Amino acid sequence: MLLQTALLATSVVLGLFAMSFTPYEKIYSDGVWHTQFNLDPLYPMRQSLMIFGLIACLSGPAFLAYEIVRKNGRGIDLVLHLSMILLTCTIGWAAFPYWANGMFQAYIGRAPWADFDPKPLIAGTWIGEEWRLGVLIVVLISFCAIPLLFLLGVVFSIEQRTWRKGIATALCLVLTAAFFCLSPNYWNWFGD
Repeated sequence: MLLQTALLATSVVLGLFAMSFTPYEKIYSDGVWHTQFNLDPLYPMRQSLMIFGLIACLSGPAFLAYEIVRKNGRGIDLVLHLSMILLTCTIGWAAFPYWANGMFQAYIGRAPWADFDPKPLIAGTWIGEEWRLGVLIVVLISFCAIPLLFLLGVVFSIEQRTWRKGIATALCLVLTAAFFCLSPNYWNWFGD
């Protein structure tokens, strides 16, 4: 649980940092399809954030499997673990490409707007359509899992009298839903 918590906390802190990024200025003069992104002074930082996000997303289930094996499946708060994995995947797979490429700042009005087609940006060029498919899978799983995990978290918190775990579960689920609801123009950008 400690590794999963550290991974999630690091993802949130780096996510807040990534939200401050603006789009690479050459997009405005050269267009998103003709810009040489490797000349961007922030490109190494953008790459590092994306790599961390992708690794964090893929590491969450591995940490859960490790906990299950280590504890023989006993004493594991599966609902909290799954809520944390869902939030980590939402941040790492769906949010970091949006934030690190500067879309958040552009769509809230702190940077000029342009054609920000995600296909030539980081994540779209690295992974291709599989990245977009991954985002859709995260969304579909979130749509089904958020209400289910929330209800299970409430029931288990009442039954086991573990309010801290219930509050942590609810916080993870609320943050997951908040990303999808409060990301300006995410779906227009993603669907471009």
